[in-house]
Amino acid sequence: MEEAAGQCLSKAHYLKEVLAQAGLEPKYKGEFFHEFVTVSPEGKCTDSGHILRALEKAGILGGLPLSDREILWCATEMNTREEMDRTASIVKEVLQGQCSHKEVCGL
Repeated sequence: MEEAAGQCLSKAHYLKEVLAQAGLEPKYKGEFFHEFVTVSPEGKCTDSGHILRALEKAGILGGLPLSDREILWCATEMNTREEMDRTASIVKEVLQGQCSHKEVCGL
């Protein structure tokens, strides 16, 4: 159990970092275990719904939308670095307007 908890902690912090690099700002600066909230920037197709639809289209279960711009994310010991990197890559594409899922955005 201790090992699983350590992996959850480590992987959640990694996911927070790669999502920040992709353009999602952490809402809170404090410590956390395996859940955290991000805020997306203002802009066309950068809302929580669009981000999560693009992830779903790619077969990825994203976070829980808390508002139009906030998403609650979670990482567990079951998430791989490759999955988290792919998630961040899709988020970055969406935020940069390079989403390959035009039917999601309606463009």
